[in-house]
Amino acid sequence: DDDDDDDDEDGLEDGLECDEVVLVTVTAAAPGTKHWVGAYSPPRAAVNATAPVKYAILHDVDASYLKTGEATARFRLACNRHDYDFVAFADDWERRQYNDTTHARSDTVHEAVAVARSAVATMAPGANRGPRKPRVSLVSPEPSERVGSAEDGDDLELAVTWSSARGAEAMPRLRWWEEDASGVRTSDVKVVDATSYRYGVEDLCGAPATTSGYRDPGWIHRAALRGIDRSTVRFVGYDLTDALGGAYPPAGERGLRIRVPRVGIASSRKDADKKIKNDQSPFTIAMFADMGRGTDDDAATWNEYGSPPV
Repeated sequence: DDDDDDDDEDGLEDGLECDEVVLVTVTAAAPGTKHWVGAYSPPRAAVNATAPVKYAILHDVDASYLKTGEATARFRLACNRHDYDFVAFADDWERRQYNDTTHARSDTVHEAVAVARSAVATMAPGANRGPRKPRVSLVSPEPSERVGSAEDGDDLELAVTWSSARGAEAMPRLRWWEEDASGVRTSDVKVVDATSYRYGVEDLCGAPATTSGYRDPGWIHRAALRGIDRSTVRFVGYDLTDALGGAYPPAGERGLRIRVPRVGIASSRKDADKKIKNDQSPFTIAMFADMGRGTDDDAATWNEYGSPPV
């Protein structure tokens, strides 16, 4: 084999924190322009069936790779409920099939060849498996719990949705309290048990979502903030916990805060819709698409319409 690659990662022993950068060094006896390294999560994933989470083309990372046979790629690793490993690839299928005796190739199909795999890059379990990525939304309560008018939308309640690697057995909870504009707590802390659910590959429509693009979504949790007077309460603080020690945000980080939407949002929108419906004047619609998120490490980014923001 002309490509004997070794990958070294720093900081694997103690567990990597969320968004920590690791350095992956690849060395090759016969470097090429089509050599690349991919980050896989969960580790030991089948590379012929699973797309990497990130990848970097080695000669793009370091142009001297073609001369020195060594390049170091930086990967920023997000907490996604699993650990990582790294695989070095060489698009050298033709060279591998070359017969020195007959001077012929038995197969000329081009495909990337995995030539080396790293040790597992272990993520710190507390942050990686605990509650992450909360989102706040206005939702309709259960019919038996409605207290406002469905017509004007005042019955909508705030709910927080988040994910983790743990199910209902971890007893995920939302803690919340009212705050004034300066961030001073103005009420007791209320604790709400979350509902938990998950979906699997069998719930998705088809490839690539069910094949190379599938990622374990973990568990999804939701808890509602009930009893908020949206006509007077302007701000709410909250955090997420579970019975296994999970906490978000982590200790020492800034707390989470919601600006409470005022009442009457739905009715004001309905009034505006009625006016628009009766208005025959020309109008212009501006539509914006989410270009995704860029990266500040050495990973390659889809760039067909320009780099997405970091």
